[in-house]
Amino acid sequence: MTLYEKLKQIGVRIESNGPDLYVPVTRESGKILKDECADIFISQIDKKPWYDVPGAFDPFWQKKKEKDNAKGQDSDVLTEGSSIHDEPEARDAAPALKSLERGDEDRTQLVLFR
Repeated sequence: MTLYEKLKQIGVRIESNGPDLYVPVTRESGKILKDECADIFISQIDKKPWYDVPGAFDPFWQKKKEKDNAKGQDSDVLTEGSSIHDEPEARDAAPALKSLERGDEDRTQLVLFR
């Protein structure tokens, strides 16, 4: 089950901007996102904290894959039921990002390559 599907299953409000998924910071969403590469920001609309999870809005990728398939192009899109956060690189980056949040490392030193 993808991150998007887990959040949808618990009924949390989901917003997006392109491929990025936004959900309000709640106890329920926090349990799901605790080990994910998510940033927290204050919404300019409701002035409340939200999680920003880059690349985790599944409908964006599904539409992109459909559009690419209609054009006859190979699509470098994740398969249904997977998430960018399921990729080994994303899982490997999570501890480093948590370390940065605690202030353990110099923020300028972390560069992730795919």
